[in-house]
Amino acid sequence: MNFGDAMVGDQQNARRGQLDRVAQSRIGRRLRLAYRHLVGEPIPDDHVDLLLALRWKEREQAGSASKATEAPEA
Repeated sequence: MNFGDAMVGDQQNARRGQLDRVAQSRIGRRLRLAYRHLVGEPIPDDHVDLLLALRWKEREQAGSASKATEAPEA
């Protein structure tokens, strides 16, 4: 790909409201720098509780959905 092709791609992305790869990479790098201290931090207990509650709710809904699609016994 040459520079002209990259410019056309960037213009198409801009029309669709998307960022080019250079901008995405720059944002990603800055976000990683800003949040690098949080990577090793433990998840707070209240967040763990919320995640577990969500998991149980999803399993309940999945179980209900599979029961609804099962064929009735003859």
